[in-house]
Amino acid sequence: MFEFQYVRGLICCRSSSDSHLVMIYNPTTRQSISLPEIDSPSNNGMGCFFGYNPVMNQYKVMCVINGPEHVCQVFTLGDPKKQWRNILGFGNHSPSANTTRVHIDGTIYYVARAFIWSENGPTYRFTNETMVLSFDFRSERFDHINAPEPVTNPYRNPTLVNYKGKLGCLCCNICAMSLSKGNNGAELWVMESAEKQEWSNTIFCLPDYSFKGLLCVVRFSGVTLGGDIFIVEHLYRPYDPLYVYFYDPKQNSFRRSEIQGTSTSHSDSVIIVGVSDHVENTMCL
Repeated sequence: MFEFQYVRGLICCRSSSDSHLVMIYNPTTRQSISLPEIDSPSNNGMGCFFGYNPVMNQYKVMCVINGPEHVCQVFTLGDPKKQWRNILGFGNHSPSANTTRVHIDGTIYYVARAFIWSENGPTYRFTNETMVLSFDFRSERFDHINAPEPVTNPYRNPTLVNYKGKLGCLCCNICAMSLSKGNNGAELWVMESAEKQEWSNTIFCLPDYSFKGLLCVVRFSGVTLGGDIFIVEHLYRPYDPLYVYFYDPKQNSFRRSEIQGTSTSHSDSVIIVGVSDHVENTMCL
């Protein structure tokens, strides 16, 4: 397994087996670079985030390291010193492993859980507090986002999305039991005002059983620039057709498109990731 994030044509990935190593890959040029190993004082895990500062035209990687000192570090691509820098963190929090993250205009948003360190040893326990945090890659500062309960409720299977340039969240409580009872509702929450942190809420029904069936296993994949919600099958089996499912909540319309040329000679299943805003990037790494 590995952790990854796509931003403006570049992909940042980190292996869970060696969490101190981070790599940047450019699918346009087929180039990749490995960042210097993270100097972590703890083996309690970390979260890795990738973003872009449009003002300074800089790509940065930020890591939240779980430890008694709660260290946060930043690496800037193109920095001649080629080293990680310590920055001011935001309390004891750990990025939730089962949530998405979204990058919008130089700021990344993610769901995290608060934890408390034990006084008797290097262990910690999570509290009941789940929150949405943001990190600005220009100022390198964290902020707490006042989000409604469904956005932070793990049982609602929340997915953070870029909804027409605003922070959005798709939530549902779809499971085998709810499907049998005819419960196919989902919600779209959108932070309409970043300054006031005011959210709007839209409830809609998913029209097709196959679309709802996908959500029993995977999450929503994201939102297109036109506002269509889409899902890409998370696990692709060779020689099976690969589909992208689209749903327009305003028109209550559903469609699917097959991606051609995805057959592979490998027998193992592969992980598929959907990106709604792909651009070619000729940047040399």
